[in-house]
Formats: sequence, structure tokens, C-alpha cells
Amino acid sequence: MRYHEIASGLRVALSCEEQELIDKFDREPFTKDEMNEREQELARLMVSRGTLDQYPQNDKVFYHLSSVNDIWREP
Repeated sequence: MRYHEIASGLRVALSCEEQELIDKFDREPFTKDEMNEREQELARLMVSRGTLDQYPQNDKVFYHLSSVNDIWREP
């Protein structure tokens, strides 16, 4: 289990499966179309916990890793 510091400054525990998702899509941002059904559900749960940011752009859904470094930046 690892910890990730989200934009609000809190440390959130990540499961091995969540860490693998982050490692798989190490470039930013990544789209929903690039993931299988299980990864999409995992990403949805991570959005609800504040670990990932989700935003639509050009009829696609993008995910971006939430980070303390991005507090003052636009996604």
C-alpha cells in the first residue's frame, strides 16, 4: 500500500491495483477510451476519493492525477 498526496494536501492510501493504474498511465492526461471496463470503474472510484481529476474535452473524458503541485494550475 502506498500513499498519494492529493490537491487538498491530504494523504490518501492507494491499493496495489490503484497504483498499477497510475503506473500504467504515467503520461498525463489519459482518456477513458484507453482503459478496459475494470480500469474505468477503478478510475471512477479514484475520482470520488480525490485521487484523480476527471474532465470532459472534445467529446472525450480525460483523467489527470490529482497532485499538490497542481493547486494553482488549470488541468
